[in-house]
Amino acid sequence: MQRAATWGATPIPSPAAETILAATRGHGADSVIDAVGTDASMSDALNAVRPGGTVSVVGVHDLQPFPCPH
Repeated sequence: MQRAATWGATPIPSPAAETILAATRGHGADSVIDAVGTDASMSDALNAVRPGGTVSVVGVHDLQPFPCPH
């Protein structure tokens, strides 16, 4: 986390989606990057992004197909 912070990253405590929604007054993030590729990280990304926002997945997800209710 300290190394990421030196590059400008902001640590987000768990649960990430709730923290992001609270910080954006319920609107959600404009974009979210999922670099992990797990069910939990994909779910957090989809729950944290605003309607019409962008989720970029750079991790290799192991569930095919991923159930996307949005």
